[in-house]
Amino acid sequence: MKKIAIIFGASKGLGKQITFQLLKKNYFVHSISRTNLVIKDKFYSKNLFQHEGNLLNIQKVKIVLSLIFDKHREIDSVFFNAGVKSIGFDLSKTIDTFDINFISYIKILDYILPMIKFNETKLIFISSLGDQHPMLHSNGYNASKAALSNYAKSLRLDLIKEGFNPKIILVRPGLIDTGMPMNSKSKFFSKMSAEHSAQIILKKVEKGHLNITFPFHFRIISWFVARMPEFILIKLLKIS
Repeated sequence: MKKIAIIFGASKGLGKQITFQLLKKNYFVHSISRTNLVIKDKFYSKNLFQHEGNLLNIQKVKIVLSLIFDKHREIDSVFFNAGVKSIGFDLSKTIDTFDINFISYIKILDYILPMIKFNETKLIFISSLGDQHPMLHSNGYNASKAALSNYAKSLRLDLIKEGFNPKIILVRPGLIDTGMPMNSKSKFFSKMSAEHSAQIILKKVEKGHLNITFPFHFRIISWFVARMPEFILIKLLKIS
């Protein structure tokens, strides 16, 4: 029997590569995105079911999810991957960033948890190593990822206390080439390819890891930055 996966934000970047990898593994994949993913290989495309869905319109997303769960009673995995990043101080964009990267997933979980918490469905949250420290041009993004990471870990504990065995997986990568804006040109802060990142994530998911962080050097950098006195960080970033 084929395994079923649901992916939010599958049309580009990391979500696109995760979708490709799952299709190669013979999954049925339901993608929920604002735009469709183009797959030229008919062998893979026959296992891909695309649904239009904007996380700012949760009611429509719930309709899509109800259709998927009516068709497939057991879902192997749900990838909470869709995310946006805004630059600057536009309040409306910052609010949308928080709504898409965090609030929308709480609303979705409230809807699907009663249907999945008695089975082995894996809930995979794509957060960021930027969840533990500030970065330039990332105020709304980093704050939303910090909220997502803490929510996922807390939800895991809450479900365990209720007697369930949740497969809640938190993924916290470093910089990935997903098309999001990033000004650093340093080789030390170079981006990993989305394809390689997807391979790492799925390999560790298959091995049963609940907390996935990579690459190692960026994990160390984030740990130090999170504990660095702010005046040193300001000097390093050359801002006054």
